[in-house]
Amino acid sequence: MVNFYSKKKKRLPPLFLVMAGVLLVLLTLALGHRTASVRANATKVPVSPEPTPPFDEDIRAHIINSPADCAQNAYRQAETPVRESNDEENDEIVFAEPPNPDGPVLVDLGLYIIEITAINIADNTFHIEGFMDLIWCDPRLAYSVSQTGRHEEIFLEEDALEKIQMMWWPDIEFVNEAGAAEIENEELIILPDGTINYEERFSAELEAHYDLRRFPFDRQQLEIEIESFAWDNDYLVLHKEDEKIGFSSEFQLPEWEIEGVGSGIEAKQEVRDRKPFSEFLMKIEVARLASYYQWKILLPLIILVAISWSVFWMIGDGLADRMSVSLTGILTIVAYQFVVSDGLPKVSYFTLMDSILTLSFVMMALTIMQNIYVNTLYLHDKEAAAARWDKLCRWLFPVTYFGGLMILFSLYLLI
Repeated sequence: MVNFYSKKKKRLPPLFLVMAGVLLVLLTLALGHRTASVRANATKVPVSPEPTPPFDEDIRAHIINSPADCAQNAYRQAETPVRESNDEENDEIVFAEPPNPDGPVLVDLGLYIIEITAINIADNTFHIEGFMDLIWCDPRLAYSVSQTGRHEEIFLEEDALEKIQMMWWPDIEFVNEAGAAEIENEELIILPDGTINYEERFSAELEAHYDLRRFPFDRQQLEIEIESFAWDNDYLVLHKEDEKIGFSSEFQLPEWEIEGVGSGIEAKQEVRDRKPFSEFLMKIEVARLASYYQWKILLPLIILVAISWSVFWMIGDGLADRMSVSLTGILTIVAYQFVVSDGLPKVSYFTLMDSILTLSFVMMALTIMQNIYVNTLYLHDKEAAAARWDKLCRWLFPVTYFGGLMILFSLYLLI
C-alpha cells in the first residue's frame, strides 16, 4: 500500500513557492527603504554637539582669496616667545614673534592712490592720499565659530589699534616719508582660520628727487617705497596684490599730468640695514603742463627782448634815450629771474629756464654795449659808420638770439 500522505508532505505546490518568493522580495524592499529613511533623518539631528570645522563651506565664503591667507599657508604652530599685556583687565597673550617658525611670513599688499594733493618742487616732496590693504596669516589667532558665533572679528579705529598692539604686526612704513603718515580710518578683520585683513586710509608727505634740468618742460618720477621697519627678508616677504593696486583717474593735479603708474616688489638693503628687506615700490610718472610758463613767462620775455632791439632804429637819438630802453629790459629780466627761482630749489645746475633767462640777459647787455659804441661813433663824427652798425645789428641780434634759443631747446630736450 502506497502512502500518499507522506509524498504530499515532502512536496510544495509551485504556486506557493512563487507567492513566498514575491513576499520575501517585498519585505526586503520595505525594510531597505525604511532603513534608508531612518538614516537620512538621523543626519538632520546631531547626536552630540561638535565644533564646526574651520573650513566649512559657510566659513570658506568669508575667507579672503589671497596667496597670503591661511587657506594657502599652513604655518606650523610652534611655541613662540610672548609678552604679557600691561592692562591688568586684559589677560590676552601678546605675540612677539612672526607666526611662521619655518620661514618668512607672506604679506599681501595692496595700494590704491586716491589723489596727489601737492607736488612741492622747492621742498623736494609730494603729498598723497590713498588706501593700503594688508593680508597675512597668523594661525595663533584662529578661533571656533561655534563658540564665538561670529564668522569674522572686526575692529575699527581705536579698537583696531589696540588689537594690533596685542598681536604680531608686519610693522609697515613709508621708507621715503618726510613726516609721520596720518591714518584717517583703519579696519582690522580676523577670520576663523587666522587670516588677517588690515585696511587703512592714509595721507602722507613723501620725499622725492626731482631732476629740473628741462624745467619747465620736465618730467618727474614720484616713488612710493613701503617696507617693514623691523622684519627683514628672513621674517617677512611682501607680495603685490594686483587687484588692489591702482591709481584714481577722477582728480586733476594743477600744473601736472599723470603719464603712467608702475609697481613691483624688490629686495633692498640700505647702508643702515644688516640684511635686505622686502620692499614694495610704486613709480608714478608725471609731466609738467608748461602752458603757464610758455604764455606768461617765455612769450613775454621774448617779446621784451625783441622790443629792446628798437634802439637799432633810433638813428641820431642821444645815448640816454637808447640806454633807457635797454636798462628797462634788463631790470625786467632780473624780476623774471626772481619770480621763476622762487618756486624752485637752489640746485647747482642750470635749468632750461635759467639758460633762456641768461641768454636774454646777455643779449640785453650786448644791446647796451652796442649803444655805447654807436654813441662813440657819433661823438667822433662817424655817423655813416654808426648807421651801418645799427643796420647790421637789426638782423644780427635776432638771428643770434633765436639761434641760441633753438640750440638751448635742442640741448635740453632732444639730447
